[in-house]
Amino acid sequence: MPEEDAGAVRPDERYEDLIDELVGAAGVTPPRGGAGFGRSALRYQGKIFAMLVRGRLVVKLPGRSTRWWRPATASTSTRTRARRCGSG
Repeated sequence: MPEEDAGAVRPDERYEDLIDELVGAAGVTPPRGGAGFGRSALRYQGKIFAMLVRGRLVVKLPGRSTRWWRPATASTSTRTRARRCGSG
């Protein structure tokens, strides 16, 4: 297991900070709570844009913002799946 940076913020802590920063902004809805997919997700205009998945912070960015960036580790299937979902 890789060593963690002592000064690094854990994903769950960052997610809580993100919620605190964005709740109250126009169109942003806090997590609903409870069990089930999306219940812990942060939403903008009713659509999920941030959530914790298996201990990782996942954030959906608009396609126009991400065209310049593609991780070297992204597989073809990941890129294809993103295009099918309409996020790329």
